[in-house]
Amino acid sequence: MTSPGDPHVFLSYVHEDDAEVDELEASLKAAGLNVWRDHDALGPGADWKAKIRSAITGNALAFVGCFSENSEKKVKSGQRDELLLAVEEIRARPLDTEWFIPVRFADVDLPNYDVGGGRSLRSFQYTDIFGARKATGTMKVATAIRDMFHKAGTPTAAATPTPVSSTPELRSILADPTKSPAVSSLVDATTVSVRREMENATTFPYGLDNPDGGNTAWAHEIVRQFEQYCEIAKPAVEAIIAGCEWGRDTELKVWTRVVSRLAKPVDRPSQPGSLQTQINVALQSLGRTPALLSMYAGTIAALREDRFAAIEAITLAPKLSSYSRYSGLPKRPALTTLDPWNVFEGSTATLLRANQRQPDLLDDPDKLRHLFQQGTKGPTASLVLFAALRDSFPLWDEDEYAELFDTAEVYFSLLIADLVRQDSQYEQPWFGRFTWDRDSQVYKNLREECAAANPDSWPPTKAGLFGGSHKRMVEAFSALDPDVEKIEREYRFARY
Repeated sequence: MTSPGDPHVFLSYVHEDDAEVDELEASLKAAGLNVWRDHDALGPGADWKAKIRSAITGNALAFVGCFSENSEKKVKSGQRDELLLAVEEIRARPLDTEWFIPVRFADVDLPNYDVGGGRSLRSFQYTDIFGARKATGTMKVATAIRDMFHKAGTPTAAATPTPVSSTPELRSILADPTKSPAVSSLVDATTVSVRREMENATTFPYGLDNPDGGNTAWAHEIVRQFEQYCEIAKPAVEAIIAGCEWGRDTELKVWTRVVSRLAKPVDRPSQPGSLQTQINVALQSLGRTPALLSMYAGTIAALREDRFAAIEAITLAPKLSSYSRYSGLPKRPALTTLDPWNVFEGSTATLLRANQRQPDLLDDPDKLRHLFQQGTKGPTASLVLFAALRDSFPLWDEDEYAELFDTAEVYFSLLIADLVRQDSQYEQPWFGRFTWDRDSQVYKNLREECAAANPDSWPPTKAGLFGGSHKRMVEAFSALDPDVEKIEREYRFARY
């Protein structure tokens, strides 16, 4: 229960809107915000007027007024008393203070209470959280209040995944060609919300206190941060899946922005006295996990509907800053910077895969140290991502998901091989699980299909991949063939 003295968000509403306020409260709490609400905070026999006054005038860092047809038609309500107290607070604060946040559950006018300086409550910009704007509006309100808490120097709890999924709303908008601006607005709000959680230094510290020799806290921290990145990325991953599978080419820049924004490095120093640099680098590199997941998920979804222009939009169009060891180089296509071996620095992928298969290994210091020192081998990073993304495609059967996942990684390898042929600054391609899976025929089948295709109508190059050149795609296959054959011959029966 939140006490009036704790920094909090005050919710003002009429009880006929309980259901809508329940959803709003859940969203704010999931965003790590402390919420004060009358039915939670007022116990039996409480002087409710005094408690409410204290909650509003005491330490409310934000006052959220909820307005609807119910509040508009109600002649007498406790909300009116709360709004009068809010007016007193607004008058006492500097004109540029952000504190009063009106939200609407329906298309109604706000009360026209005078707050001084020629202003009224209607002078404040309201946010709609009903109809097509519900998900976007809820995220905007939560984000704005988190900013107000941070400006006040008040920490917020680690956020859970965005509570109001935008995917149903997004699918509805994508089906209507007249609503492209709404797609951009909704997806941008989702991405900004995810990005803010990525920047939470409490949830994602870059360093750990230096442990004793037998301590395994660093391994648990790497796993925890990866799992948390996967959780907070879900709204962006869901959005990019919907957009890349069902969207229009006029919206491709929206998906480019998603990857670009999520991949931007978070500027946060390591904690003093932290564990060895190797672990700090691993934690910092993990910061691009949401971007990597989004790029993979969007490509997998796009392949299902042969939307190759969407693949270009999320793999090559985003131009990203490289990691520190490449400092001084120009920005590079996302596909080269979001290499899983870069995001899963050092032996991180080996550790994450071990946790997926045998979690108790993380509590054995000797085995853990040996595991971390042996480095990452085989398709380990690919297997980690394969498992991490599986639940993002709940309606697909295992065979379809595996085939499209492998096909996505074949395209990644081909596109990087093509980039290397055009410019030697790029690193050699990485190879996914398709080279180690003894049952996978994806590479062979795609190669044969490409070789037999009409160069003028081959969908991937017609959409612009490989510079629009079928010949370049064929040459990329030829560049990959020796390594693919070697891996298949030497390692296909290994277990990872």
